[in-house]
Amino acid sequence: MGALPHGPTPDGQVGNQRQVVLLLSALAAQGVGSMVTEARIKEIIDQAIGDFASSEPFGQLLSGQLSKDDLRQFIRNLFLPHYQSTRVLAFEYSVHGGPESQLLQHNMLEEIGLDDEGISHPALLETLALGAGYSPEDVQGLIDASRDQARAYYAQQLPFPTLRDLGLAILLESSSFECFLSQYADQIGEALGRHFGFSKDSLQWFELHGQLDLRHAEEALSVIRGYIEFHQLADVHFERIARATFAHNPFMARYFPEAVGGTPLSLTLPRQGGGDEKNARPQAPSARIVHAGGTAGVISAVTIYRLDLPFVSAFRHALASRAASDSVIVCIEDPQGNRGYGEGIAREYVTGESPTTMAQLLADELAPRLIAHSNREELAFEPLSELLARWRTDISGLNASAPPNAALCALELAIIDWSLRRAGKSLSELLPPARAEVEYSGVIPAEGPTEVAALALRFVEFGISNLKLKVGIGDDLGRVHAARQAAGAGARIRIDANGAWTPEEAIERLKSLQSLGIDCVEQPVSPAAGPAGLRRVREATGMAVVADESLVTIEDAQRLVEAQACDVFNLRVSKNGGLGAALAIAEVAQRAGIQIQVGAQVGETAVLSAAGRHLAAHLPDLMFAEGSFGTLLLEEDVAEQDLRFGPGGIAPVLRGPGLGIEIRQEQVERFAVEIIEVRP
Repeated sequence: MGALPHGPTPDGQVGNQRQVVLLLSALAAQGVGSMVTEARIKEIIDQAIGDFASSEPFGQLLSGQLSKDDLRQFIRNLFLPHYQSTRVLAFEYSVHGGPESQLLQHNMLEEIGLDDEGISHPALLETLALGAGYSPEDVQGLIDASRDQARAYYAQQLPFPTLRDLGLAILLESSSFECFLSQYADQIGEALGRHFGFSKDSLQWFELHGQLDLRHAEEALSVIRGYIEFHQLADVHFERIARATFAHNPFMARYFPEAVGGTPLSLTLPRQGGGDEKNARPQAPSARIVHAGGTAGVISAVTIYRLDLPFVSAFRHALASRAASDSVIVCIEDPQGNRGYGEGIAREYVTGESPTTMAQLLADELAPRLIAHSNREELAFEPLSELLARWRTDISGLNASAPPNAALCALELAIIDWSLRRAGKSLSELLPPARAEVEYSGVIPAEGPTEVAALALRFVEFGISNLKLKVGIGDDLGRVHAARQAAGAGARIRIDANGAWTPEEAIERLKSLQSLGIDCVEQPVSPAAGPAGLRRVREATGMAVVADESLVTIEDAQRLVEAQACDVFNLRVSKNGGLGAALAIAEVAQRAGIQIQVGAQVGETAVLSAAGRHLAAHLPDLMFAEGSFGTLLLEEDVAEQDLRFGPGGIAPVLRGPGLGIEIRQEQVERFAVEIIEVRP
């Protein structure tokens, strides 16, 4: 017995657990060689059934305590989705692909009444409605309402990137109803007859499903398992779809939606915690259109999306604690409908930008300039850095010491993605990879020693032996000692203070940590200490120093080289102003014999992760790479592809068109708190 999905909820709907615990669980779920078992599928479905069976409305139904109005509404709520069950089964059959799909075909014929029994299940629902006191005209109204409900569902934008994922969600939910009815159809029928006076004839739908769904429930697990095998779904992918499907109880959402304040067809996607006010989805984003003037040219629109995309839990380091990604995404569109996406993440303590000022600059200055420029000449990757460099110097009111690098990065990546897609090329053709895959480090937030040890151990068990530990808060010695004990002598551990110390403090702290085998220290002093501060720490401790917040512009890079202040440059695409600027800084490093780490902003979506992947794959002398955490940190991501690293921290080079990812526009819009569209 199928039912239209009530609207899956986002991946990561797990409450306010600490980020460390969630990351441990997510990494464990990706274990090599693990497989989804029928026992695991049954466990998920049984949990949903048990929660509903113990609910107050269901108890009132079985005990006869429902009011007449509530009973009438229950029959309506049951009728509307189940009347469409043959169509649901037909869809599942079409996307299954495995030999078990024959079971779905047989179930569909049973529903229609084309098997040996010849009983039409929709006709039995009509009889049930008549037995509940609905008139023949009312029953026709229920049939029409069921069709309207289905029609509305088909017209909705769904939160799944592929038909395969949608098919699994629908199969999971419809199978759960078969399992539920196999256990409770007889009890519901008995309650309707005993407490509410339904005739035996009117209850045939429940009697039939109490019998048939015993078999269907047994078959459902193998059907789901066969679907997973045919589509070669990883267990972590299954778990994500399952969490989305059952984040809100499907039986309650179907049969008693009024009790949870929704409707059977609700596709509202709450953030963490469902009804928790502080985690509720924001209201409709503020939106406005900016007219740049002039006439339409190569670019017809530039749209700026300021996001609020929740983390599964907060991520903390010495300068900030964050619970959501506040990235800004830029979408370029041409008259032919081609789109390109870019992203930047503002960090006020690095470039002076905030998400609001970043979006404002893009809307008022950069996007209009781009539209005007595209009216005169074609945009291409090669002169792009020169174009953006000119804009850096001539935009009025900009602070030269705090350039708008995040804004420029977002625009640059959008232009690159858009222009390459128009040409049918991949960024990997312009930045040829120096390696077939990128190895990412594990990054451990500034948590207590117990959490640090647990996460360090999990990373090592997952095959990741390059670890970066955030320090500069509280018991750094205990934190680093815990990481070393858990990770073992073979792990490479580096620390990142995010500029938390003065030179004197850094020297003292680092000397106490040297015995623990630290590879290098990232940004031990505030950028205000200048290159001289970094050099002082480097010379006093003999420890390799990584420049991060002190390395924003190419001029910063040159000053660091001249002062012999560091051993490693940490390039971050957004921090440094885009790929062009990051590549220019990498050239400075190469000439000076300085090594490269490709880092990441906390909370990057797939757009910046893809750009960082291309940069890390291209640079020949790469020391470390960070990022590509995706939904290990984000509640959801914005691309169809899963950019998270795999076992060993390994992730493949991207070779698709543009940046190599396909953006889910509906996801970008769902998490936008501000949308600004700039047109000619």
